[in-house]
Amino acid sequence: ITFQTSFDLSDPEVQLWMLETAKAARKTANLHISPRTKTWIEVVEEETKKINITFPLEQSDFAGFVSLMMEDSNFRILYGGDIGTTGPGVGGDFVFTSLTFLQEVGGGDSRE
Repeated sequence: ITFQTSFDLSDPEVQLWMLETAKAARKTANLHISPRTKTWIEVVEEETKKINITFPLEQSDFAGFVSLMMEDSNFRILYGGDIGTTGPGVGGDFVFTSLTFLQEVGGGDSRE
């Protein structure tokens, strides 16, 4: 793991890396990741497929697409804290992101 002082979340390579990381985590059995919820990048990929847009998104389209996704209150509630920008909403430069998983624990309970 390398600390990055800057990154561009809209870069298609970064989008792919995030998605591949989420999928790899799900395949790691000892992490016990619940299949009941998805990360924001997995949802973005699903939504692009529904409307026949290629994923990863073009760099110029990424912020607008995520901004449209944030208009959905469920998406915003679930994932709004996982994407940080310098401006309001998805405005300005991207400054951080995270992938949040629901983890299964003993007895079938889940936790973040």
